[in-house]
Amino acid sequence: MHEGLRENEQFAAAARSNPAQQQEMTSSGPENPSEVRLSLLDREPNFAIDETGLVCQAREEKDWQGCRASMGITKGRYYFEITVKDEGLCRVGWSTKSARFALGTDKEGFGFGGTGKKVFSSKFLDYGAAFGRGDTVGCLLDRTQHSVSFIKNGKNLGVAFEIPTELRQEAFYPAVTLKVRNSFFFFFFFFFFFFFFFFFFFFFFFFFFFFFLFLFLFFSFIFI
Repeated sequence: MHEGLRENEQFAAAARSNPAQQQEMTSSGPENPSEVRLSLLDREPNFAIDETGLVCQAREEKDWQGCRASMGITKGRYYFEITVKDEGLCRVGWSTKSARFALGTDKEGFGFGGTGKKVFSSKFLDYGAAFGRGDTVGCLLDRTQHSVSFIKNGKNLGVAFEIPTELRQEAFYPAVTLKVRNSFFFFFFFFFFFFFFFFFFFFFFFFFFFFFLFLFLFFSFIFI
């Protein structure tokens, strides 16, 4: 995720119309891992990717927005990292080509979220530690041991998932899903907090003011 990201729409349109790139995306394993990028063709509508294919950002406040990388892994051990540059919510991991973009909400994707939860088949369990802006999270897929692990800022958090037998022949793709921090609710809470604070402050102020004024006038009238 990155602040101020601007997507090159001409670049995205060209990718959508390029059959060669479509074929590359369905490859079962990259010959050169450094060439793997976020896929312009395998993402949700409000998931923005820059021209390098390495920087991304969600553009939707209501829903999660997800994307997969351009190539999948069927054997060996592969690792990738993400660095969080924005405020907001992030979940990262591995998924099959047919998995939901909302990573971990079905039985074909494994995710680790910024709240310190791992998720598979919509089951959120405590794992590792929370992460956010400024943190780097690594994702390790081990096809020999059939496991998925995560690393936060260089610290190995241990095995998070064992890949089920029925998924061991599937290609797994680096995947990420993002959600924008909803500023409306922070503003809403902030506004009403101060509204009620000042309301009650002035209410009690005027209440006691008129109450003591009444007492003053009342006793003044009696003594007169």
